[in-house]
Amino acid sequence: MAYSKIVIFAILALPLLLSGAETRKAVLPGSELFKMCCKNQPEFGTCDTKEDDERCTQMCLDGCSTNKGGGCQPISAAPGSVCSCYC
Repeated sequence: MAYSKIVIFAILALPLLLSGAETRKAVLPGSELFKMCCKNQPEFGTCDTKEDDERCTQMCLDGCSTNKGGGCQPISAAPGSVCSCYC
């Protein structure tokens, strides 16, 4: 009798445990969530202060599926820095 209660409990508990498992979709390089990854973001505007760097990081976290963020990176082609999302 006790064995059957354990089996029933296990059957009921398994779906609850699995429902909390994080599922992650595969993201292909051409997909919408990959467009910001590994690229400079000139539309961000100036990227010179710590606050700009934090906004850049958040924008890259929200717009790129790799969840690696980004930061203000100096570039030689223009004065100042540009927001760049990490790969």
